Amino acid sequence: MGFTVSGTTLTLYNKGDSEVTIPEGLTEIGQSAFKNKSSLRKINVPGSVTSIGAYAFYWCTNLESFTFSDKVQKIGDGIFDRCKALAKVTFPYSCKITQIPAYAFESCDSLESITIPNSVTEIASCAFQFCSNLKSIELPSNLEVIGNSTFANCANLTKINFPSKLKKIGKNAFSNCERLTSLILPNGLTEIGDFAFYFCSNLTSITLPASLTRIGLDAFEGCRNLTIYVPKGFNAERFESLQYCHVVTR
Repeated sequence: MGFTVSGTTLTLYNKGDSEVTIPEGLTEIGQSAFKNKSSLRKINVPGSVTSIGAYAFYWCTNLESFTFSDKVQKIGDGIFDRCKALAKVTFPYSCKITQIPAYAFESCDSLESITIPNSVTEIASCAFQFCSNLKSIELPSNLEVIGNSTFANCANLTKINFPSKLKKIGKNAFSNCERLTSLILPNGLTEIGDFAFYFCSNLTSITLPASLTRIGLDAFEGCRNLTIYVPKGFNAERFESLQYCHVVTR
């Protein structure tokens, strides 16, 4: 079968099949278990699996799709990092995953859209960076934190709606997202990190909430045609990053 198993953990797959079915009864796919398996196109994961380790499918360059069962509670960093053919990822309605970890989907070049389940409260650093064809993402209603460089260099990202519970946008979170044109940030957001929207060169409109307490260094650097809309009573002079921006009260 090509599996190395320790207890109920699949620690290594050492064959080269294009389709793999993981045996029922295993509860964990271990760290780097399928690393560099370029022949892998499809994998069937049983409902018994509750945890998938870091870099489990790292550089599986021909893996085309993945469906999470509602039993999976935790996934590790870089789980699909550089899975360049990965075009479809499906989460169940009753998903239990609370974090999309760091580098989870980095450089997944075929991923054009994805819906993140409402169980997720944090999308960690670099989770989707360099997803060159990602056009839209549906963020979960319970999301509170977008980490550093989470969507950096997603050059084709055109649409994103921020949920009302969002509190923090990290450093470089959307840097070089060249096709973003208009954004409304939710009331309740308190922090925008350094270089958060750095060189979003086609961004022409962004609405900031009154709840902001920090706007990081050069958060809007390179947004040459940007108009920043703020609510009445918003003291733009508090924020050095807005010093040379076109700020309009409405």
